[in-house]
Amino acid sequence: MQLLSKNHFKGLVLTLFMCLSSVTIARGQEENYKFNNSNSQVKFTISHLGVLRVNGNFKSFSGKFKLKDNELIEVDCAISVKSIFTDNKERDNIIITAPYLDAENFSEIHFTSTVIYYSDEKKQLEGVLRIKDVERPILFEFDSDIKKDSGKVTFSAETQITRKDFNLVFGSMNGLIGNKINIELKINAIKE
Repeated sequence: MQLLSKNHFKGLVLTLFMCLSSVTIARGQEENYKFNNSNSQVKFTISHLGVLRVNGNFKSFSGKFKLKDNELIEVDCAISVKSIFTDNKERDNIIITAPYLDAENFSEIHFTSTVIYYSDEKKQLEGVLRIKDVERPILFEFDSDIKKDSGKVTFSAETQITRKDFNLVFGSMNGLIGNKINIELKINAIKE
């Protein structure tokens, strides 16, 4: 049996090290995706007068997903308050004023993830939601579809918040508007 020379051995070790390094780098590489607004929705539903439901959405928002090893590891999103749409222009104009969303002083609603959980049963996204000058932790259950070959990510999530937790108290109208707001997200994102 022929033994490797010292130079051959060093070359073999160097080659092996380079191969292992490239695998580690490929596995651990983070990728950024930006929201594609034309195929995405940020929707909400709230009760009115106890029996009616007001459905709405925000037309303008931006955000990013960060992925690592085909898993979502970070989410950041900003929503333009003035882009609210409930299919009633008069109502929309009222909602963006104080004491409602107060777009003059708080132009954006913001969400930043803090922890993302993966288990066999479900995926959960925990983060901080800021509406006006109030920040609160919220939890979403989500689903995602990552298509690396086309550079696209599809993300859907639902949650419910309590508006009074965010100091959304509406004076004389307060008793007419429900306290629970259902939020539904359907976001498509493309690789940066």
